[in-house]
This record gives sequence, structure tokens and C-alpha cells, in this order.
Amino acid sequence: METFSARVTNYEMHNYIDFDKIIEINSGGSGVIYKYECKCCKITKSLKRLRDGTQIQNFNSEVEILRIAQGHPNIITFYGVTKVRNADIKF
Repeated sequence: METFSARVTNYEMHNYIDFDKIIEINSGGSGVIYKYECKCCKITKSLKRLRDGTQIQNFNSEVEILRIAQGHPNIITFYGVTKVRNADIKF
């Protein structure tokens, strides 16, 4: 199984405790999409929670595409990643 790619290590790591008003907005084969408000800047952002570790390769590919298209007005901005270390934490 592939681990989180070193290709995206230049992106900022976000602490999930800084997420507020988390609401599920969609789910699909690779995971669940939430919207939340970032406590530090009060900006609404989206969060993709992977279903399981088998989705890491797909996620790495998605991040690479976002990275290439970064700055395009019709493409979302990839801000960074977070990791939940406590399996009891649920959104």
C-alpha cells in the first residue's frame, strides 16, 4: 500500500482542531466531502476524508492534478492536508 506521497510535502499541514462548523456535503467512492469554517481565518473551505488507506494513490494523483492547475479560476485551490491520529474522532 502506498503511503502519503512525498510529492505533496511542500503543502501546509493543517490541524483538524482548527476546523469549525463541519457539515457533510457529499460522499463518493473515494471518501466523504465536508465543508467547514477555518477558525483562524473564518474562510469556508472543503475537506475530503478518505474512506480508507486504499485511496491514497488516487488522492496523490488528484493532488498532482490540482497542483498543475493551481491558479486557474475554475479549479479549487489545494491548501494542504490534515491527519486524524485518533480513530475516535468523527466529523
